[in-house]
Amino acid sequence: MDGKLCDQVIFILTDLGSNYNYAIPKSMDKFCLSKELHLKSWLVKLATCIKKQAHQWVRTCVVDLNGMSTTTHLNVLVLGSYNMLFGIDWLYLNRTNVDFMIMLLSTWMTMVNQEPCEVRIKKHHLE
Repeated sequence: MDGKLCDQVIFILTDLGSNYNYAIPKSMDKFCLSKELHLKSWLVKLATCIKKQAHQWVRTCVVDLNGMSTTTHLNVLVLGSYNMLFGIDWLYLNRTNVDFMIMLLSTWMTMVNQEPCEVRIKKHHLE
């Protein structure tokens, strides 16, 4: 899905197989977001079966999803052709429902106003 970070369009992948949220180092540097070292790093196995070390994170990051804002922690990791990955924890905390038949992500944002929100998913991100 498309999102915005510091008013710049970014591409976000939602992944039910991932527990955490991730962002690429290039985006974190570009938007001057403060990175911190994890107390203990770990290996992350990507969908390509490559393992990468996660040793930095951004404590608080505000992301705009089609007009609705969400705040999340992001682990810094080199990803594929997208800028950010939201894992199952974010989907669960925000009570998110993804309907791929009608290309719609609907969520009850727990971090903002407690109002139901919807985000249209662009088809090219699923191919």
